[in-house]
Amino acid sequence: MNRTKIQTAGFTLIEMVVSTALLGIVTFYVMGTFTVNQRAYMVLDQVTEVQQNSRAIAELIERDMRHAGFMVPIGGALCGLDSTTAPDTLYVSDPAPLLTTNAINGDVSAGVTAVNVGGVVVVATLDDVVIDGTAFYDTDANGIADSDFQVGGGIIITDAVTPTRGAACGVITAIDLGANMITFTRVSGALGALAFGASEDLRVVPAHEYRIDSPNTQLLRNGLIMAMGVEDLQFAVWFDLNDDNAVDPGEYFGDGSSADYTASGNDHGDSREMRVSLVTRTRSADAEFKLGQEQNMENRLAPGGNDGFRRRVHTSTSRLRNVVNRS
Repeated sequence: MNRTKIQTAGFTLIEMVVSTALLGIVTFYVMGTFTVNQRAYMVLDQVTEVQQNSRAIAELIERDMRHAGFMVPIGGALCGLDSTTAPDTLYVSDPAPLLTTNAINGDVSAGVTAVNVGGVVVVATLDDVVIDGTAFYDTDANGIADSDFQVGGGIIITDAVTPTRGAACGVITAIDLGANMITFTRVSGALGALAFGASEDLRVVPAHEYRIDSPNTQLLRNGLIMAMGVEDLQFAVWFDLNDDNAVDPGEYFGDGSSADYTASGNDHGDSREMRVSLVTRTRSADAEFKLGQEQNMENRLAPGGNDGFRRRVHTSTSRLRNVVNRS
């Protein structure tokens, strides 16, 4: 009689421990590889986003710079606040409300008939809030265009009689259509506190405002968010002081080598070129990135130290053709 010997197969405790240890080691390296790849993907995705934002923003700003001074008094082509410790604020004349068919009478602008200056809040009474005969913006949301100025947009004021007084600029907070009154917060420029008298001819033009909402790293255009992750905006302007059509030492205001740009005291009809630099950064910091430093741009010295953000700088330079060809 044959007997079949039945054996029970299994793992010993030592084999179990060794297998578990090997599995743990393999899992550790697999997860490490996955984490590294995931981190690399996130970094690449954020850097790509920053570069795309830079290109899109730059195209819009370049277009606005090229149109600065279009059909408006050249003294009102541009204006701004130049800061050495914070982002700059830039104003360039807005060509959108202007129709070429209505520009045959020369420079298109509104005249100031009265002005009330209360600190930085200014109330200007204009001869009309429609500067070319055809309204462009709908300010009371009734579906009908009623003004060439817009709440949240910019405004530039210059003196046609004495352009060497420079310009003043700010953001519009209210428009009274019935009284042709515009209330705005003056951001830069004084024009002698916007004094109004018989020897002056204050002219007003609509403008685009570019500024940075620093806590949120947002670029705003006329108060609307254009892009996230924008940390700094710096501009510099070339004034051809001796009319030789060449950039001489000391003529590029706000570049860190020449004088800082000021809206007052500069005849913007002498402006020939503008340079705008934008600094964009990734959404989140990378603890392993050791070169995350804020950038020195134009006349602003950035604070030192590593914060882990990757940054890109885009600089746009445009000739102010609408000013140059009429100066």
